[in-house]
Amino acid sequence: MKSKCMQLFSCLVLAVGLMACGGTKEAVRAGGVSMPAWVLSQPPLCGVGIQKFRGNVGMSKQSAEAKGRVDLSGQIETKVQSMVKSYNQEGGTADGDFSEEQTTAVSKTLSKQTLNGSVPKKAEIMDGNYYALVCLEPGALTDAINQMKELGAAQRKALAKRAAKAHADLDEAMENY
Repeated sequence: MKSKCMQLFSCLVLAVGLMACGGTKEAVRAGGVSMPAWVLSQPPLCGVGIQKFRGNVGMSKQSAEAKGRVDLSGQIETKVQSMVKSYNQEGGTADGDFSEEQTTAVSKTLSKQTLNGSVPKKAEIMDGNYYALVCLEPGALTDAINQMKELGAAQRKALAKRAAKAHADLDEAMENY
C-alpha cells in the first residue's frame, strides 16, 4: 500500500512540475516543428538564429547566437548580385528545323556588418532545436564607452558622439529599407 501511495505521489509531483514549466511559452507550429512565436514574428532590429540541439548547450547557444547576428546583419545591409544568361539558336537542315535553348541563372547574396551592441535577448530549446533572438541595442555601445575609465572626457565625448551618429544612421537606414 505504501509503495502505491509513493508512486501516486511521485506521479502527482511530476505532473504539477510539468504544468508549472510548460504553460508560459508561446509556441507556434510551422513545417511540423514547434518553435517560439518570436521566431516567425521577430521584433525590429532583431535577428533569429536556429541550431539543431545535439546535447551540447554551449555549442548550440554559440551557433544559434552567431546565426542570429548573421540574420540581423542581413536586415541592415545586404548586397545581391544576379546574372541570367540565355542562349537560343534555331536552324534548319534537309531533315527539318531544329531549336536549341539554354538558360542559366546565378545569384549571390552578401552581408557584411559590424554589430556593436548586439545582445542575445531570448533563447529556447524546442523540438530538438536551440532558438536565439539577438537584438541590436544602440544605447549599449554608448553606455559601454561612457563607462570606460581609461579614456579622457574629451575622447569619451567624441566616441559617444560618433556612436550616436552611427545609431542615427542605422535607424534611418532601417526606416528606408
